[in-house]
Amino acid sequence: MTFKGRLYVGIQFLCIGAVTLNPFALLAGTSVLLGAGVIALIAFAILAAAYIRLKDSLTIYPEPRENVAFVQGGIYRFIRHPMYLGVILFSLAMCLARQHWVSRIFFIVLVIDLHFKHLYEDKLLALKWKEAVDYQASVGALFPKLPGRGRKTS
Repeated sequence: MTFKGRLYVGIQFLCIGAVTLNPFALLAGTSVLLGAGVIALIAFAILAAAYIRLKDSLTIYPEPRENVAFVQGGIYRFIRHPMYLGVILFSLAMCLARQHWVSRIFFIVLVIDLHFKHLYEDKLLALKWKEAVDYQASVGALFPKLPGRGRKTS
């Protein structure tokens, strides 16, 4: 793994820990906790769907593993980085449930880190698999692309 890849992962785990384990955070009210719980369930569903599809290709680092197939099926038909989306949604749920300004700052840093991590990962995937370029042009990174927003083919 490259230094850059380890740095992205280190920042990611530091931020997740700071958001979820902040000892100064106060629990939110019941309705906010309920909403946070729904967001957390959605996050776990996305993470589970991505995990099931990735299997042997799964790695926490942005560098792709050796001798694995390029994954485009399952949830990956709709979004390129569902694991990152799941982590963001889970951290958002924790940030809402356990309210504190420090948690919010680390949540913002996490989103920025994952943005740059996915750009780096996309670049590495495109270098390894030629089909990744068309895939990246037609499938959204964290959210599905709207019809007509992908690469035009003629």
